[in-house]
Amino acid sequence: MDALIEALPGRGDDPRSGLVFEADGTVTVKTEFRALEDVWYAGLAFMAHNGVSFILDEVLLTGGVGQRRLQAALNGINLLWVGGQALTSRVHWRMARSSVPHPTAC
Repeated sequence: MDALIEALPGRGDDPRSGLVFEADGTVTVKTEFRALEDVWYAGLAFMAHNGVSFILDEVLLTGGVGQRRLQAALNGINLLWVGGQALTSRVHWRMARSSVPHPTAC
């Protein structure tokens, strides 16, 4: 996902990217981003169908919905899913020790 964000107009900090980074840490995903993400996933699927092996490290902000979108894009490809969940208290503790602005939700 980092490579996709870096490839977006303004590295995601441009209205054409379809991402809105709010001052409180909220990220709003618009249809423009979803369209670009669909193309990105289609490119990954093309590479995988043509024998390229890779590890895709995704942060699925929409949980199961995002996983289903990715799974549909990579239909017909053998996948191994590994999941994790951030503990809210631990995330807040780490952010309290850093210069990263605190989000209102994790």
